[in-house]
Amino acid sequence: MMILFFIAVSCNSYQNVSSNESNKTTEPIADDYESNWVYFDLQESTELKIISHQLAGVGCGTIATASVTIGVTKKNDTIRVFELCNTKKDFPVNGNVIIEPATRPSFTVMYPKIYIQDENGSLLTHPVNKQVLKTTYGIIERKK
Repeated sequence: MMILFFIAVSCNSYQNVSSNESNKTTEPIADDYESNWVYFDLQESTELKIISHQLAGVGCGTIATASVTIGVTKKNDTIRVFELCNTKKDFPVNGNVIIEPATRPSFTVMYPKIYIQDENGSLLTHPVNKQVLKTTYGIIERKK
């Protein structure tokens, strides 16, 4: 039971928030914005300057997980990249990486959600979740 709690917490929050604070939501924490994401397949290696990077909360096993990286390409497109099972490769904000193409899996993948807290302690969906629509899967490597 404790393992399931850890998985739910690690895959659904950007920052640690106590249970008392998480009850103060003013906006439902729903994933309805995800229906607006436009999935595409990368056709070639792509350089990305990182805006945000969040490791997968747990490794793959019974469930599939992915890290979430948001960044800007050389063509000035802002995209979201999921990398399956990435719990160790961490990348700094403003760092440059290379995204190698990967196929979107046919199974469900859990990934960290990004939330912010307002001045009243309410937990809100981070605007980047709604603003960045282009989404793909890839393998992320440091730029050499």
